[in-house]
Amino acid sequence: GEQQRYPLIIEEEYETYKFPLSRKPDYVLFDSEVQLLAEIEHPKSERELLNQFLKAGRYETRLDAMIGMAGCKNDSILNAMIDLGLKDSFFDIRMTALALISEGLVKAKKYEEKLVTMLSDEKSYVKADALSILVDLNFKKYLDQLKSSLSDSSYYVVGAAIQMLSDSKEVLSTDMIGAFKQEDNIHITIALASYFSAKGQFPEYSWYTEKMNRISGSELFYFIQYFSEKLLKAPQEERKSAVSIFRKMAASHQNYIVRLSSYQALMLLSDLTGVEKMLAEIKSSEKDQRLIEIYQNL
Repeated sequence: GEQQRYPLIIEEEYETYKFPLSRKPDYVLFDSEVQLLAEIEHPKSERELLNQFLKAGRYETRLDAMIGMAGCKNDSILNAMIDLGLKDSFFDIRMTALALISEGLVKAKKYEEKLVTMLSDEKSYVKADALSILVDLNFKKYLDQLKSSLSDSSYYVVGAAIQMLSDSKEVLSTDMIGAFKQEDNIHITIALASYFSAKGQFPEYSWYTEKMNRISGSELFYFIQYFSEKLLKAPQEERKSAVSIFRKMAASHQNYIVRLSSYQALMLLSDLTGVEKMLAEIKSSEKDQRLIEIYQNL
């Protein structure tokens, strides 16, 4: 039916509104222009979410409706929403629809043909997510597409393809590994570190130390974990050399999750002389309450 809009001015902490309506509305959308600086909690039925997606004009409100499908129990509505989402003009909505498939809420086989077309999507994140679902659906069938993605123009897609190979019995060629090791892009570096750990084919110690100097933030958290796995079977001189690296980061890195990862790496080296004392000193000097609680339980 025809949409009706009612302007509101919010002045009090708690307010109640009443509007004259001739029938029950298909859906109610508070703050349709997304102007309120607040998180809105408004439980809606699956049908209301579908109507919101179909009739609300703004991208944000349609994305919220698609996200709301995560708990949908009505297969017909869920499939209708995914069909709409996969062909939406906004890539965030396409990705959310792909996530609903990836999470197993519907049968991926039903969307296989559409997923294949999405391997040519203009957005790298969409391409990678579509490929991941197809590879999970039938690895052998889509192995060629997976291998061709290793040469994609997008670093993100290449990194995703490396990660997918990590979880399989397939291996990268020696030449390809050599080329990827030279790349400094974070998506490739993290994926390659994961690949080495999964395959148990660790490169030289210097590759890890050089890459660590170029990585920051949450990515460094994961990279340290992969580096630690290599050190479990590394020569003693390399393990001893890594102690000073992790000690510095565990004690003073500005990102608390990097400090955590470095502390955990030191724990794996605790058989070395002096490391137990280092751990105790780092633990006692930590000021972040989140880490203090974690360290107490390690």
